Formats: sequence, structure tokens, C-alpha cells
Amino acid sequence: MARPTGEALRAWIEGEIKAQVTAGFSVPEAERAVRWLLQNCPADEDPRTWVPPPSLAGAFPEPGDAEQAQAADAWRTDPDLADKWKSLLDALTLEDG
Repeated sequence: MARPTGEALRAWIEGEIKAQVTAGFSVPEAERAVRWLLQNCPADEDPRTWVPPPSLAGAFPEPGDAEQAQAADAWRTDPDLADKWKSLLDALTLEDG
């Protein structure tokens, strides 16, 4: 499959971001992931079907303490998330000590 360009590429980017937001990612997270994919996908590969090799697994930097705390707060305060799922984060936090 040929790599999309122009309007087809823009449509794919918008669709991919929308799909990630629908899956629960924030807009900045989705944009970052799509940007990373486009920067790392070889020119002769189609980003719609390309699977990053294991060597790129560490390409995203680990989130810092502030980012982790912000994500945990967002998880705990999300009105659309059932309390049973929120308690999982608390259990993991206690386990990590």
C-alpha cells in the first residue's frame, strides 16, 4: 500500500487522532503519538499499517513524577470512569509504596 500524501494524509492524521481521543487519550497525547509515528515511519512504509520495531520501544521518554501525578488525578476525577476501576490505581499505588 502506498504512503498517503496531501489530503489523504491529513484525513488519516485527523482520523487517527479522533480514534485515539475516543479511546481515552487526551488530544495532546494523541497528537504526540501521531507525530512520533510520522517521524519514525520509514519513507517507503505506509504509516497506516507500519508496526514499529522493538528497537524503538524506548523512544518515548518516561513520564516524570509531575506527569504521573497529573495522570493519576485525571483518572481519579474522571466522572465517566467507574469507581471499581479507580480503586485499581489506588491498589497499584499502595503496592509500589
